[in-house]
Amino acid sequence: MEQTQTRDHNAEALQRQPDKQSSLVHGRRWPTVLVTGTLLAAAGGGFSSIRWASGAFSDIGVAVNFVVVNTLSLLVFLAIIAQACIYWAQRGIMEQQWIAMQDALKQAKEQT
Repeated sequence: MEQTQTRDHNAEALQRQPDKQSSLVHGRRWPTVLVTGTLLAAAGGGFSSIRWASGAFSDIGVAVNFVVVNTLSLLVFLAIIAQACIYWAQRGIMEQQWIAMQDALKQAKEQT
């Protein structure tokens, strides 16, 4: 009888569980939209500021050099900010996985 209960318990453990992480990630979409909007606004403002500031140079070669160098710098800066936001979101997911792993470890210790 005890062996049957163990088999039933193992069968239940192998059954597909609802994906809680997926609903959590997709349920909190507003931070992604906010960060994306902020990055796009910063890019637009940065590009227009660079274009406006390039008007201070009378030599066209110097102005083009100014625009190219500062545009690349702005893009690198925005990429770093986006990467930091992605890593921050992944940290939250990994923390949830850590908690789930600790709970599974406690259950395994209780079973043995």
